[in-house]
Amino acid sequence: MGVGSWCSSRIARAIQPRLARPASSGNARVGDAAAVTARRWVKTGSAAAVGGGDCCRTTSASRKKPSAKWTALTGDPQPLRAAESPWSAGYRLAREWAEKAGLRHKRDGPVDVQDHLEKMGVSVADIELEDVGTAGLAVYPHQGAPQIFVNRRNPPCQFPSGKRFILAHELCHLLHDRAHGQNLAMISGPWAPKELEQRANAFAAALLMPPDLLKRGLCGRADDLDFRGLLALAKRLHVSPDALAHHLENCALITETTRDVLLAQLVNRP
Repeated sequence: MGVGSWCSSRIARAIQPRLARPASSGNARVGDAAAVTARRWVKTGSAAAVGGGDCCRTTSASRKKPSAKWTALTGDPQPLRAAESPWSAGYRLAREWAEKAGLRHKRDGPVDVQDHLEKMGVSVADIELEDVGTAGLAVYPHQGAPQIFVNRRNPPCQFPSGKRFILAHELCHLLHDRAHGQNLAMISGPWAPKELEQRANAFAAALLMPPDLLKRGLCGRADDLDFRGLLALAKRLHVSPDALAHHLENCALITETTRDVLLAQLVNRP
C-alpha cells in the first residue's frame, strides 16, 4: 500500500462469524480519540495520549521497518468477494495464511499467536481507552512495521483467551483490510464495516482452532461432547468455551442442537 492505513475492531459477544453483529457507533468521542491516536502513529511512529490523557493512554510504538518475511508474504490483500460470505472467507484466509506463514503449534497445545506475530515482525502493545467495548487497533504505517494495540480495559482482553482472539482478529485486518484503512480513519467512530468484522472474527476462530487440533481434542467422539469436555478442550486450546462451541458447529463437528445445549449450560452455570 502506498499510504498508511489502520483498522479498529470490537469483538462481538457472539463469536459465531455468521451471526456477528455490527458494533454500536455511539461512542463517537472516544472513537475519534482512537482515530487521532492511530493517525499520529502512522505519521510519527509514536502513539501519544489524546484528549488531555482522558481518552486513551498508550505505550510508545516502534519505528522499526517491516520484517523481510512479513513483506514477502503480505503483498496480496484480498478484498471481500460478493460471492463468498464473510465467515467462509475468514476460514479460508486463515487456512491459507497458516500454510503460507508456516504457523505451527504443539501437537495437543494451543496456537501461540503472539509468538507468531513477533516472528513476523508485528509489534504488540497495550492501550487504554475509555470505551471498554473497543478491543483493539491494528495500525499499518507507510513503510513502517505493523502494530497491534490491545485495549486492556476491554473485559474479554483481560483474559488470555480474549487477548489471543483479538490478536488473531487484528492480524486479519493487517493482512487484508489495508485498502479500507484510510476511510476508517475518517469516520466519526472507530468501527470497521460489519462484513470486515465478521471476516476477522472467522479468521481468528479458524487460526486459533484449526481442524486438526479440534479433531484430536474430540478424540473422534464429537457427538458425545458434554459440558465438561467443552471446558477441558477450551482450556487446552486457550480459547473461550462459547467461541469453541460456535466454531465446532460451524465446522460441522457438532450439531446445532449440541451447540445450543452447551451454550445454555455455559450461561446457566453457577
